[in-house]
Amino acid sequence: MRDDEPVHPILPAPWTYDLERIDWWPSPLTAKTFIDLTFRKGDEVRHLRFLSPTRVCVDEGFCGQCHGLAIHDIRSRGWDRIAVEVLNFENAPGITFLAASVVDLDVAEARSGSDS
Repeated sequence: MRDDEPVHPILPAPWTYDLERIDWWPSPLTAKTFIDLTFRKGDEVRHLRFLSPTRVCVDEGFCGQCHGLAIHDIRSRGWDRIAVEVLNFENAPGITFLAASVVDLDVAEARSGSDS
């Protein structure tokens, strides 16, 4: 992470949420692989899908706590098909990875429901 990379606006302060669920859907084709993260804060539940994740690392001892989890927009790096970084800024076990993009599944479902 570099100081000039902004926090991704999809979920403000993700470290203030509980990480309720991690679903990793691998595929032999990276473009079809995704990771779904489900966050909860009180009654608010958020479902985020990270498309084409790479460099996925789950630290030994990670138990689902995400007190140091951050989501950054790293498009400024100019990397091909990588625009998002999920990182852990705490000195504790966590989950980290890079992804092509991130989608708010709750917003996507609301849009598709209003189209019918």
